[in-house]
Amino acid sequence: MFGCPVDAKASPISVGLPRALATGRLDLRPASRVHELVVDAAGRVTTARYLDAKGRQHEVRARQFIVAGGSLGSAHLLLMSRSGRFRDGLANGSGLVGRHLMYHVLPAVYYLHETVTRGWLGPVSGQAIDDLHASDPTRGFVRGAVVTEAYPATPVVYASSAGGLWGPALKDYLRQFNRVHALIGIGEDLPVHGNRVDLDPVHRDELGLPVWRITHAPHANDLKLKAYYEQKMLEIAAAAGAERSWVVDMTQGSTGHLLGTCRMGVDAEKSVLDRWCRSHEVDNLWVVDGSCFPTSGGYNPTLTIVANAYRVADRFIREARRLNLR
Repeated sequence: MFGCPVDAKASPISVGLPRALATGRLDLRPASRVHELVVDAAGRVTTARYLDAKGRQHEVRARQFIVAGGSLGSAHLLLMSRSGRFRDGLANGSGLVGRHLMYHVLPAVYYLHETVTRGWLGPVSGQAIDDLHASDPTRGFVRGAVVTEAYPATPVVYASSAGGLWGPALKDYLRQFNRVHALIGIGEDLPVHGNRVDLDPVHRDELGLPVWRITHAPHANDLKLKAYYEQKMLEIAAAAGAERSWVVDMTQGSTGHLLGTCRMGVDAEKSVLDRWCRSHEVDNLWVVDGSCFPTSGGYNPTLTIVANAYRVADRFIREARRLNLR
């Protein structure tokens, strides 16, 4: 959940970027915001235009362009990159750039132990229950979730679950912090066409760029999935000897599991990218992040995103060596 000041926790900042910089072939430009990919008369990207921290305009030219801004950032950039050839945004002939935004369904339960356990200390072990994951329409919904251990990471995070408590009742709730553990489900939400990110028609950021606008509502299937796993987690907590357990509403929080908006597929009319995360319409444009997911899957997506990036990188290198990337 948090970065590591001594780089003991693997991340692109602690592993990938230092290795790339060590090659001497990475030109890293921090505090820079790409706001447009410019195309030529043939519809190929030629230039990335970006603003630095002081709002000054710069351009970078290249033969191939790889976008990895996440499900919000990548779609945002493509939608801002409008031209006479791409009036609705770059590579958006299908009209699907920004569509099918997925969050994951996050049913959660806190449970109270009799003794002080300090479950928030150290990282979680990653233990999970996958027995209930398989899709079973007889439960009243499709798809499923993995149930994993969790914890309220800080007293502030825990306090956010207190609802309308105040005064002595809130203090009593906070005093339980060292005895509270949690279960959380990572549930597969359905890709809904109306769930999307687009350009806000009114609001601009500090650099004058249109901010992204998120439109999202859960599908009825998502709500049924959530209710089912909440009940199962309450039963698991009771079987584990919990003194008390209660459902936590995660819908008012945030999620790091943003997926979709530039989905991959074989049909250019029903997807933005091909199976190699290359644009169907712009042959020197690649989008390699969570936005390529056509469905969310009921698991944490990070390692799948990383594995897919390696898969696409291998393909990219092979095609470059064959001189197929011009």
